[in-house]
Amino acid sequence: MTFRKLFVVGAALAALGFAGAAIAQTSAQKAQIDQAKAAGVVGEQADGYLGFRTSTSDAGLRAAVDAPKHRHPRPCA
Repeated sequence: MTFRKLFVVGAALAALGFAGAAIAQTSAQKAQIDQAKAAGVVGEQADGYLGFRTSTSDAGLRAAVDAPKHRHPRPCA
């Protein structure tokens, strides 16, 4: 009976961990990316991720664009 409880608790914690990782952007990052898209600085790449169309020195924008790539890495083929 103890193993079953431990398994259920472990599964619940794992589910919560995956749910937290599914959040791709904060609202502030989304607003910043939307402004950059409108200005033509950021666009969608062929792999579906965002990428820079022009170079930028804005570290905050770079972090916002790169955040989803680090949270959802693509498996190696």
